[in-house]
Amino acid sequence: MENQHLIEEPKESMWSVALKYGLIGGLALMVLSLIMHLSGMENIGEGKTSILSSITNYAIMIGAIAMSIHTYKAVLGNQISFGNAFKTGMFTSLIMGVMMAVWMFIFFTFISPETLDMIAELAAEEMEGQGLEDEEIEAAQGMMGMFMSVPFFAFTGFLGTFITGVVMSLVGGLIFKTE
Repeated sequence: MENQHLIEEPKESMWSVALKYGLIGGLALMVLSLIMHLSGMENIGEGKTSILSSITNYAIMIGAIAMSIHTYKAVLGNQISFGNAFKTGMFTSLIMGVMMAVWMFIFFTFISPETLDMIAELAAEEMEGQGLEDEEIEAAQGMMGMFMSVPFFAFTGFLGTFITGVVMSLVGGLIFKTE
């Protein structure tokens, strides 16, 4: 019998690793957002955001992406290509992005539906401060209508999280690759 070299399948798939850390990261982002809202440290409707919130968001995303790449690298026997590292991080970002879209829908629909009205009022006040007439403000608000909706905010929550995560995954791929 010939000596055949069999390629051993990884114990975990890239997708299962990305799903695990994407869910953990997404849940952490949701909890952070709720804590910041309930504590008053962040109020989107009043244009009040926290640097601490932004830094913590990035830290959570970097941690989830790095852990997913590191875990998948371990599954592969501590050898990972840039492509596999990047894809693992990208899939992790995709899961976090979907979770943020769901969170934004829940937040603006059930937790703080008045926030969208507050954002519209803040925009109107800024336009008044710029010296725009009432008719111009009304026209601008009409155009902003579709952008001031729950689906729009859910989509931008997904897109912002995913694109930021893709950039972080590129860096993570460069750091973790063993080629």
